[in-house]
Amino acid sequence: MNQFIKRSPILSSSYCYIYNGLCFNFKELKLVKRNFDFLIIGAQKTATSSIHHILRQHPDIFTTLQKETNLFLEDSPKVGAGRETEPDFYNASSRTKRRNLNNNQILKLALDGYQGEKVFGDSCPYYTHAPFIDTDLPKNIYRVNPNMKLIYFVRNPLDRLVSNYLHDLSMDEYFGRRQMVDLNTKVKTKPHLLYFSQYYYQLSHYLKVFPRKQIKVMVYEDFKDHPQQFLNEIIKFLKLKPSVKFDLSDYRNRSYYRDFFQKNDLKFQSDVFDYLMKNLKPDLEKLFQLIGRKIEWDLTAETWCQQNLTIPQNPAQLNKKQLLQELQKASERLSQQDKLINSLNKTLYNVKVNKADLAEELQKLKDSKYFKLWPVYLKLKKVFHQLLNRFQN
Repeated sequence: MNQFIKRSPILSSSYCYIYNGLCFNFKELKLVKRNFDFLIIGAQKTATSSIHHILRQHPDIFTTLQKETNLFLEDSPKVGAGRETEPDFYNASSRTKRRNLNNNQILKLALDGYQGEKVFGDSCPYYTHAPFIDTDLPKNIYRVNPNMKLIYFVRNPLDRLVSNYLHDLSMDEYFGRRQMVDLNTKVKTKPHLLYFSQYYYQLSHYLKVFPRKQIKVMVYEDFKDHPQQFLNEIIKFLKLKPSVKFDLSDYRNRSYYRDFFQKNDLKFQSDVFDYLMKNLKPDLEKLFQLIGRKIEWDLTAETWCQQNLTIPQNPAQLNKKQLLQELQKASERLSQQDKLINSLNKTLYNVKVNKADLAEELQKLKDSKYFKLWPVYLKLKKVFHQLLNRFQN
C-alpha cells in the first residue's frame, strides 16, 4: 500500500511536476529542480531491472517508475514522422533527439510520484553500449551533474553474453522476428554480444570524464550470493543509511528461453571460444586492476566449449572404457539429429563389453535429468531402455 501511495500521481500531493524537471513543493511552497543523483549504467543482463525496483524500498531513494528513460542517449538526427525533436535533457547536448516522447514528457513520467526523496536515480544499460552509442554520452551526463554517481554491474562475461543472446531471442519474438539464429552464428555476426562483455572498454569512456571515486563497480555474482550486503554497499555509496532489510521477491527479467535449449546449444565452438577469450582476457586484466580485485569467474574451455559427439566408423575398435566415455558424452551433449541416435544405437549393439558395467552406465543415463528436457531425449531414452533390458537379461 505504501508503494502505491508513494507512486500514485493522485495521492502524492506533496509535490507537483511543472516542467523540465521542476517540481512544486506544496509543503514549503517553493520550486525544486531535480537532477539525477545516480545512474545504474549496466551492464545489460546483470540484474539491473531487479535492483532498480528493489532500491525503491529505501525511504530516501526515488527511482524512475519506468526504468530506462534513456534521456542522455543521442539518437539519429534523422527524424521520423510524428516524432518531436528538441535539445537534449537539460540542454546537455546541442544535438536533437528522436523519441516517441519529447524530453519534458519523459521527465514527467520519470518524476511521477516523487515525494522529496534525498536521492533520485535511473537505470539504463544502454549507457554502456559502446561503440553503438555516441561517445559524448559521458560528457552529456557530466554537464547535467558533475557529481553524478555511476554504478556498473559486471558478470561472468561469457555467462552475460549467453544471457544477452537469450534476451535478443525474446526481443525477436516480441517484435515478430521469428528467425532462430544459433549462439555461435550470432556471436560471429553480431559484435554487440562481445562489446557489452568488455567491461573495462565500456567504463573507459566514463573514466575519461568522471573521477574514479564516483564510479562504483559491483559484481553480479555477489548479488546472487549475498544480496543484502550487496544492496547495502549501494546504499553506502549513495551516502545513505542502510535502514531497510530489502524484500528480494521483486526479481525481474528471468529468461525462460534457457529451458528450451540443450546444454550444448548454449556453449561455443572452439574457434568462437578462442576469438572471445582473445578479446576478453586483456579487457578483464584492466578491469581487475581498476577494481583491485581478481574475480574468480569460470572461463575455461572445459566449461564453455561444445563437446562434439563422435561415433567411430569402426565400433569394434572401441574398448569398454572408450565406450563408456562415449555414453557419458552422449548423455550430456547429444544432438537432436536422429542419425546420431541411430549411429549410437548401432555402435552399442556391435561392441562386446562387460554387460554389468554397461547396464550400470545405462541406468545412470536413464536417471539423468537431461532426459526430461527435449523430445530427442525421449527417443534416446527408449533406445537406452531397450539396451538396458537386453544386457540385464
